[in-house]
This record gives sequence, structure tokens and C-alpha cells, in this order.
Amino acid sequence: MRSTAICLFASALLLATAAQGVTIPDPLPSITMETSPENPTSADTIVLALSGVWPDTCWPRSLSVSISGTTISADLLLPGADDCDEPTCDPIPSFYQATASLGQLSPGLYFVHARVVSCNAASEYEPVFTFQVGLPTGGPGDLTQGACVVLLAGDQPGLPGLQAGRNGTIVCSTSDSPLGPFLVSWDFYHLGTHNADGCSSGAPALSRPNSTTLVDPLYVPLGTCFDTCGVINPRNGCILLETDTGLTYNVVDAGGWLNIALSTSAIRFGDRVRVKGLLSTIGPRPNVPAGCPRENGDIHEPVVTICAPSGDGGEPCQNNKFTIDLAENEIRIYRDPQCSTDSHSFSGCAFMGLGADHNAKLSVQITPLPSVGGTWTATITPDTIAADSSIQVEICVEVEGLDLSAIPAGQDVKVADISVKADAL
Repeated sequence: MRSTAICLFASALLLATAAQGVTIPDPLPSITMETSPENPTSADTIVLALSGVWPDTCWPRSLSVSISGTTISADLLLPGADDCDEPTCDPIPSFYQATASLGQLSPGLYFVHARVVSCNAASEYEPVFTFQVGLPTGGPGDLTQGACVVLLAGDQPGLPGLQAGRNGTIVCSTSDSPLGPFLVSWDFYHLGTHNADGCSSGAPALSRPNSTTLVDPLYVPLGTCFDTCGVINPRNGCILLETDTGLTYNVVDAGGWLNIALSTSAIRFGDRVRVKGLLSTIGPRPNVPAGCPRENGDIHEPVVTICAPSGDGGEPCQNNKFTIDLAENEIRIYRDPQCSTDSHSFSGCAFMGLGADHNAKLSVQITPLPSVGGTWTATITPDTIAADSSIQVEICVEVEGLDLSAIPAGQDVKVADISVKADAL
């Protein structure tokens, strides 16, 4: 839980005759605000909680919220606020906590304004709290170093000569926020004025001189590559894709061509389809019809095909990735969201340099996480090393019957530990 304590100094605005027994203190007692989870992402259902110690037994009984853009208005409702059936209040300090669900929010910085409401009085709204909603790590639209991005609209301030459709790569972030700003190196671009000196942490990527600009995705529309299966349907004049992982996306139908196509072609509304396009989760929304909710993101420039089920000769698992990371001594798997959760086999190889001060027999030890199971085998070539020498070895790993249901779709997760043993000869 993320919490912060604030003190509201607000005068009650009398709306009618004061209710007997129930009053709004002036100043208001200190209020603690929390979000759960502590660092929410757009994939989380976010709960806002307000708590504190009230000076009497007529403490706030519930919390009502309304959301407009990135502003959240929170009303702490005292007893009788809804029906004016007010109790008698005893002057005994009482702890209270009131919660309300905010649902899933788009990535961005949110501002909470709070007040206290009784049957016939209300304090003024005061800005009391801010929190940030980020992107799911490793999920679609994740803006991290090395991510490929596409500019969704041209003529943006600070980006001279760049038009919609230009591809770029994130060099690094210039802040600790997962939402940027970022340094982006643009393909075939020579008017860049920034360099990697402004990177907030870690080693920046190497990029061609004069190719990099500073981009704030909260103000500049960026898209990342999107390729996911789900069911496509119309809703209130919009087109939504409900994916196999439970996320919902707004499919941008610029000019209305897709609505016509899905009503007249072989691919129809209600079909399970594969949508490729450019995903935008934050910032401006070019060409999005008014009234279409962003949901978990807007998909621009969509290409829609039938999604082949596993095993029918299509390409449902073509994006699975099996990574042997010898630097971190771990094995990771990225599961294609289109791939079924049946048991699967994976294999891969990696190279590393070794040195020894004695003759040794080499072997590889694999320790899979209990949840993924599978039958693992590993080889190392060559499998011996002479004393006082350095060699390069190839390590190959194969696993059969791995349970993909234990691996979140669309995420790169650790599935096993790997280590090299050297037994003296």
C-alpha cells in the first residue's frame, strides 16, 4: 500500500440548517490516503482508501469517487449524507477507513481532490494526493530501453522534420518515472540535438550521432508494435478487442473502413481474430473518435486476420522466446499471448568464457521453478578444461513438457536457474 498523510484546512460550506449531532470539523483532522496496489499499472484494479481518526463517533462511513480525465474527486460521506437520517454523535475519537474502487486507469499521473460531505454541509475540495499509474512490465506497450516506437502524428514541438510513421528506438529514460521522458533515436534522422548525457540511470544504448531527440509520451503520441489475438466486437460506435489475456483495447477505425469491412467481409464481428498494429497507452489520441474509451490502449493502423488456434498449421506460437541468460544465471521464457497453455518444448544455446587454475570436468545444473515442471537436459561443449587456461564453451538446454499455464502471457519471466559446475580431475 502506498500512503501519505495530509491535513485539510477547509471551512464547511453550509447548504442548509446544520444537522443535529453531525458536524464537519474545522479544520479537518489529518487524513491518510493509500492506493492498492502501491505502484499500480494500467492492468490493475486500483483501490483508493482514506483513513484517519475522527473527533467523534460520526466518522465518515463511505467514500464516493468520480473521475474526470486525470482528476479524481473523492467525497467522504458522514452518517446521513445520503438520506439525512443522522445519529447522535458522542465526543469519542474514532478510527475510520473508507475505500472505493477506481477500476483500471490509463497510464499517467492522477490528482485526488477530497472533501467531507454531510446531509446539509460540505467542505471545499482540496488537492490532497497524487499517484502514478504505470505500464505493466513486459506487457504490450511497455516503454523501456531498446523498445521500438513509432511516431503517430507529425509536426510535434521539438521534433523538426519528423512525420507520422517514423520509427525509432528508446535509448534511455531521463527520469525515474516509467512514463518518461525518453531519449529516442529515430531511423534515418539527422536533426537530433540530444545525447545520452541526460540518462537517469544505467548504461545508455549507443546510437548514431544527431539521431536522438527528447520525447515525452504524455504529450507526443507514440505507438509500440502490437500483435495479439482476441474477439473483436462493436460497442457504442467503437470497435473493441477483448484479448485472450483479459485485456480490452480500442481499435482505432480512422475513416470507418474497418467497421464496413467487419460487416461485409469473411472476417466478422464476434470472430476470434489476430490484430497487428501500433499500441498507444498514454498521451494524445490522434484520429480517435470522441466517446471511444482508451481501455488498456488504442490500436492504430490495425491489420486484422483470423487467429489460428494452436496446432492447425498457423503461427500461434511464433513469438515464444527461450532465453539462456548466463550473466544472471537464469533461463527465461516469453510466452506468445496467442499460444495455448498446453505443454510445450523449448531449446536454445548460449556461449560463455571460462577459466580454471586446475584440470576440471564441466557440467551444467538446471533448477526449474516448481510451477513450470518439465523434463530438462543440458550439455556443455567442450566438457573439460585444462589447468591455467581459458576457453569458450557452448551451453545448450532443452526442456520437454513445460507447463505454459504457469507463465503469464505476454511477459518475459524466469523459469529456471542455471549454473556451471567444475569438478576437479
